[in-house]
Amino acid sequence: MKETQGRTSPGDMGPGSGSQGGMRGPGPLGGMGRPGGMGGMRGMGGLGGPAEKPKDPRKTLSRFAAYFGTRRRRILLVFILAVSSTLFGILGPKLLGLVTTRIFEGIGEKYAASTLGQPIPPLDLSYIGRMLLVIAALYLASAALGYAQQLLMSDVAQKIV
Repeated sequence: MKETQGRTSPGDMGPGSGSQGGMRGPGPLGGMGRPGGMGGMRGMGGLGGPAEKPKDPRKTLSRFAAYFGTRRRRILLVFILAVSSTLFGILGPKLLGLVTTRIFEGIGEKYAASTLGQPIPPLDLSYIGRMLLVIAALYLASAALGYAQQLLMSDVAQKIV
């Protein structure tokens, strides 16, 4: 490294840099020794320019729909499976909250009855058991629908491309 009174110059990368081999310094866009930065290409598309907006969005969408052709029904089914799987996954914690509330209320009633010297009421185990079975069924259905959605989507993607 070039030193000027204890400082290094920014252009020199030290021993092994330049034509002597070894580690190269940052590339022109900041990557470690790769031309063009970390990815080697610019932008998401790799062509270096910004994405071009369609001049006629309706025409573009109709071309896009025609590209899918006969697979539109399968894509709609994939969408329905994804929404259903997500809804079942969301309902699970909501129902678990209801079960937790019922257990907490039952324990509160037991504590209040024991402090007042009254008979201790039992927990509503039949409700809790039924709800836990419903929650397990919801989670299984969510997983099955998600799996079916992934299988169908991979099939559609392979046939389109």
